[in-house]
Amino acid sequence: MQPSEDERLQHMLDAAREAIVLLGEASPDDVGGDRKLALSLVKLIELVGEAASHVSASRRAEIAGVAWAKAIATRNRLIHGYHDIDHSIVVQTIREDFPPIVAALQAALR
Repeated sequence: MQPSEDERLQHMLDAAREAIVLLGEASPDDVGGDRKLALSLVKLIELVGEAASHVSASRRAEIAGVAWAKAIATRNRLIHGYHDIDHSIVVQTIREDFPPIVAALQAALR
């Protein structure tokens, strides 16, 4: 059975929160030097984008604060460009893009 849209939103929220916690104060060089951390963070970003891609356009329109197209495009870039991942972009995505996603999804799921 496929997850509901609310479950998909919860998956996005959980992955974004976990990425923020895992990243902590790590720099791009720290991430690049820790393969397990790098793979974990990339996977969590991918999860956010994959779950986002299964949320309907009407539900997306109800939730301001999530850059839906960017989340999905980032997932696609990581999946298809796995051989050329820039850790500074991974860090930037989590630090800058994920806090607004967390706030928007927390409000939407109340």
